[in-house]
Amino acid sequence: MTARLTSRSLELNRVVITGLGTVNPLGNSVDTSWAAALKGVSGAVPIERFETEDLSVRFAAQVQDFDPSTFFDKKEVRRLDACIHYAMAAATEAVEHSGLVIGEDNADRVGVMIGSGIAGLDTMYDNQTPLVTRGPMKVSPFWIPATIPHMS
Repeated sequence: MTARLTSRSLELNRVVITGLGTVNPLGNSVDTSWAAALKGVSGAVPIERFETEDLSVRFAAQVQDFDPSTFFDKKEVRRLDACIHYAMAAATEAVEHSGLVIGEDNADRVGVMIGSGIAGLDTMYDNQTPLVTRGPMKVSPFWIPATIPHMS
């Protein structure tokens, strides 16, 4: 069976990008990221989140100066992986940037597209050791939800 595109089917599947949002190594917003890119700033910095003494490379492009409590309460910050924090911040910026007011009349027509190949590596790492050394009862019940890419 083959699908046939018609002008009607194309009309029903149109997408409009109305706003942009980002959290990345150059900045935690579109404006700061774009300004850094125009200046030729590198997002690579010395790694501080883990020990690098035995590694031949000691720098990485990593998000800096990000405060998840701007978007989540303390309990949610602990339960969610950083990748979800970043996605929510970028989505919030995109909606604000768009000027779109989401209400009952349009909520089912609004969405955010996020591309991710893997997520939650910090949470995976943090839970792997307790799983192996102390058993499954010492693992966070939020481990899997915090690491699924589409949870963002």
